[in-house]
Amino acid sequence: MEPSRFVDVRVDRIFSALSRGFGDLDGVEQTVDDLTKRIDAVLMALGDLEPAASVFFLELRHALSEARDEADLINSFIALSTTAFQGFEFPPRSLAAIDQLLADAERIAFTFTADGEAH
Repeated sequence: MEPSRFVDVRVDRIFSALSRGFGDLDGVEQTVDDLTKRIDAVLMALGDLEPAASVFFLELRHALSEARDEADLINSFIALSTTAFQGFEFPPRSLAAIDQLLADAERIAFTFTADGEAH
């Protein structure tokens, strides 16, 4: 599968989980910490090779750091799910970090679906 396809597939899965909604989120702080670390890894991998993508992830990091409840997390997940549609030219060295960020977001979204079951 080509690298950009990984991003598309992850984004589709995040949208799918979000459409079912989040259940009880006692772990907002842990979720923020986990995803912030992943965003930091993406930013390191991007360096200054794709400035527009760096700005996108910095803004996402800031919004995530402000998350205090379920609605804030949902907004951050929606923003993250637009990654594939931003038109960025991701450098090859950043793709693994981006894929890991999206995989974690996908896992978290599935974990916190309304039925309470991981998928």
